[in-house]
Amino acid sequence: MKTIKSLNVILVLAIIFSITGCKKDKDPVTPLSYDFVSGSNDKVFIINEGNFGSGDGSVTFFRKSTHEVIQDVFKLINNRPLGDVVQSMTLYEGKGFIVVNNSHTVEVINKSNFLSIGTINGFSGPRFLLPVNNTKAYVSDWFTNDIKVIDLTSLAITGSIPAGTGPEQMALVNSKVFVTNVGGFDIDSTVTVIDAVTNSVITTIQTPLNPNSIAVDMNGKVWVVCNGWYGLDFQGGTSDDVAGALIRIDPATNSIEETFMMGQYDHPSRLTINKDKNTLFYLMGISGFDGSIYKFHIDSPALLSAPLVAKNFYGLGIDPANEDLYGAYSPVFGQAGYMFRYAKNGILKDSTQVGVGPNGFVYAD
Repeated sequence: MKTIKSLNVILVLAIIFSITGCKKDKDPVTPLSYDFVSGSNDKVFIINEGNFGSGDGSVTFFRKSTHEVIQDVFKLINNRPLGDVVQSMTLYEGKGFIVVNNSHTVEVINKSNFLSIGTINGFSGPRFLLPVNNTKAYVSDWFTNDIKVIDLTSLAITGSIPAGTGPEQMALVNSKVFVTNVGGFDIDSTVTVIDAVTNSVITTIQTPLNPNSIAVDMNGKVWVVCNGWYGLDFQGGTSDDVAGALIRIDPATNSIEETFMMGQYDHPSRLTINKDKNTLFYLMGISGFDGSIYKFHIDSPALLSAPLVAKNFYGLGIDPANEDLYGAYSPVFGQAGYMFRYAKNGILKDSTQVGVGPNGFVYAD
């Protein structure tokens, strides 16, 4: 296994300070000291939740061509921590929107230099952000069970739309937004369909238990993995488990047209899709929070019984440039995690240490 060495940020900063003189602690690092722009399809941001309550959530920068790694980019550039439980990140129109769940905020940064542009406040438990158009985005909020409407110009919450329990990931198809309601700390079995023009609920689709992640294929069909349930003992792999499932929704009729049920102890998560939008990938294990990597072609008549990569990953990503698979591994929360990179056939290429609790990946062009 090839381990990628991290950039020694402290040494770099020491050299810069010795040349330019010391700056006040409140001043951000000069953005020109770091290059987040050059190299087409060469940049990956790793989302690190951090340890709940510790305020050590972060984003790690990785350059594929040189194996350069910069830890905790936001804090390095802005001289302040990102916050508690970094849940997700979305790049859109030259900006990055970083959802910080337990800090109840969305941090907005300049994509090219990671300098803070602003902070969106007013959330209870934000999870994911979905741009709807150039001026509007939706943010799912667990504890209020709704979708917050965001004005991308003023960076403010302008409204809310009711959803199910624990709204999670979202997908936009034409003018409809499909919201998976994962149940939060309870259970749910619905997908909420929203009219993105009027910000109103069109309908609610009944699904297998706890739909958690979503993808749209080359035909415009909506795929959702449902986690299932661990039963009243909240322990996967026991007799009261309820099986997970993969479903396909027709967005024209807002109805389920295909259901692939899994084994009783199979609890899938982290659904994603390749660049060609014809092959799905997801994690599956007995815990429902991590698992091995499975793949599924959208025209396949049945699920594969064996994983492509057998390891308990907490996060999953697919590089749109070459379909490399990225697995986020957290040995123990409170300690640094690791990123494992595989060729699309499942052969390990390399690995590197990242932040605490890595859960996902964002690929920048």
